[in-house]
Amino acid sequence: MSEAPDTRPDDVRDELPEDLDAHGALAEYEFPDNSRRRRPGLIYLAVAVMCVALWATQRDSSSLVNDGFLWAAVLLGLFGLFSITSGWRMHVDEQQALVAAQGAVGFAVGHASAQQVWHGLRSRPTWRVLIYSAEEPPRRRGLVLVDQERAARYVRHIGYYRLSAYVRTFEAGERDVLRAGTTFDEVLNLYIFDRKLRLIVLDALERIVHPVDMEVYGGLQQQALRRIEMRDADDWPVLACAMVLGCPVWTEDADFFGTGVATWTTDRIALFLGG
Repeated sequence: MSEAPDTRPDDVRDELPEDLDAHGALAEYEFPDNSRRRRPGLIYLAVAVMCVALWATQRDSSSLVNDGFLWAAVLLGLFGLFSITSGWRMHVDEQQALVAAQGAVGFAVGHASAQQVWHGLRSRPTWRVLIYSAEEPPRRRGLVLVDQERAARYVRHIGYYRLSAYVRTFEAGERDVLRAGTTFDEVLNLYIFDRKLRLIVLDALERIVHPVDMEVYGGLQQQALRRIEMRDADDWPVLACAMVLGCPVWTEDADFFGTGVATWTTDRIALFLGG
């Protein structure tokens, strides 16, 4: 008499039903936006206004309303203002902070992790990024603080592309890789120094440089336009001045190249003066 084959699975495991399995429903974690602090701040201010209104209208007619309502309104108002003014909006997310930190350490990065911390009385949000080098095991590590609100404010005021030109000064021989220990303040201080130097130079030039009246170069407008109109028609006055005066143009703008006048770039002038 033969035995029926055993069709039971080798491993019997407990499994959750599909409708109870939350694994597939888990989304990527996102750091909460610090600007949510403004919501309770508005609630505090609304309650403070109610307390002041009750104190002003009911303090003489009700035994339940006294000066405590006024003090409560003052405290709630202070808490509300603090919550609103410290509700910074996050302009730099975790990935952007990691990228910024990797460019600041000056070595190849293996593992990195970001932690959000708060600085100052108004709780300015800052990213604290811990970075390890790519060797196994890591030989170097670095701790970078990314002050997103302060950096974003300066970038908005100065301009990203203008400020990024000064970052190149701190590169460690490879594009987008900065020397170890480079900080945002160093880049900002270099920009401030350059701006002050430009103002000093322009002030000195103003005493010896005089504008050229359009009567001098206006007669060459059509000729200048024929040479540069297909590139940038707004540059015709500069080209016309160079044609009238017979002088070269100091520019980094490639639109002037091949227009029939000599051009000098800044690096060529530096080589000429240095030689």
